[in-house]
This record gives sequence, C-alpha cells and structure tokens, in this order.
Amino acid sequence: MPLPDHAFALHGGCNCRAIRYKIDVPAFEDRFLHPNRDQAHLPEEDKIRFPMSLICHCNDCRSSSGALVNYAFACLNSYVSFKFQPRSSSPPLQEEWIPAANIFPPAEFKERKDTYLEFYQSSEMRTRSFCARCGTNLTYCVWPMPEPWPRFLDIWAGTIDKADLEREDGGGEWLKPVRHCWIDVEVPWIGRLATEGSGGIPRHEGGSDFA
Repeated sequence: MPLPDHAFALHGGCNCRAIRYKIDVPAFEDRFLHPNRDQAHLPEEDKIRFPMSLICHCNDCRSSSGALVNYAFACLNSYVSFKFQPRSSSPPLQEEWIPAANIFPPAEFKERKDTYLEFYQSSEMRTRSFCARCGTNLTYCVWPMPEPWPRFLDIWAGTIDKADLEREDGGGEWLKPVRHCWIDVEVPWIGRLATEGSGGIPRHEGGSDFA
C-alpha cells in the first residue's frame, strides 16, 4: 500500500501561489472504504480506501490539461481546505483555511470575484477548477455524487508541492498511482506509456539544449 498508515497532510497549489490547498489525510482505519465493492472477505490492507492516487485516461481530462495522462489524488471533499490571495491585494494569502465543502460544488462560491479560483463545467455534473491568473488546473468535481458516495474532489497530483511528492515517510514513492481509470476510452499507445514506461529513451538534465 503506497500511502502510509498514519495521518498526514499534503500541501499544494497553483503555479503562481495565489491559490493554496491542504489535504488532511486521516489514519488508515479512518479512511473512506469503497462503498460499491464487496470487501468483507479481504484483509484490511487489501481493501480499497480513499484517498488514493490514480491515472485517468479520459479524453476530457487529457484535453483540459494538455497532458497525455493525468495523475489525480482522489479524496473526500472533507479532507481538503483552501487559502486564497485576494485579487485586490498582494501576498500574503488570507489567513483562514476555507473547507472545500464551502467551495465544491461551486454553485455559490463561483459568484465570488475576490479570488483567482475559477470554474469550468466540462460536461454534465462535472466541474473543473483552475487559477485565473496563471492557468493551473487544480481540481475535478462530480456533483451530485451517486449514492452512497459522499462529496468527492480530485486534486491533480502535479499541483502537490515537490517536497511532499518526494517524501519517503511511507517507505518511499508513496504517491505513485495505484489504479488506472477510464481505460475503456484510452488511446492505446498512451495506455502502454502509462503502464510500461518510455522504454529507455534518452534523458537530459536541461530542456531543449540537447543535440
């Protein structure tokens, strides 16, 4: 199991840092059990619990982000809170953490014009959020969730702080994805890239300054 058993927090936000979030993950025994799977026969360590890291292969996520594959940290809305830099002022951020439950679904919050958090309804019942200043894609939200699911929020894992992505207190590499989703609509060569890797192609320390 990649995630450590103990409670921990992850931090992240947009590229310009006008939007910051915190994910408070509870201890293993308090994490949400997948409600649509019969898991009574499984040992505790094999049961599907949230949050989890997963790879999404749907076309909407690919085209909205510009990335071939998207790594999401899928968690309960109640685990997440946000801080914002007001549009009318310079840093620092607001002091208060706003629970994600007060933001998603964004029926009321999207009417606010004092933060850089903006929303885009990409399809029926599906809303994505992004920073209006730097353009960073931040979250994906389905509303309403089908019973018996609670409110959920997918955080795009690329927005998690590098320091947290590199943490090793769970044995190392504990934010690596543990599931693929929407493989029925995946592009085959992208699916192979996501599961098999790039096949040993050259690696460069710099950007485009290679020959």
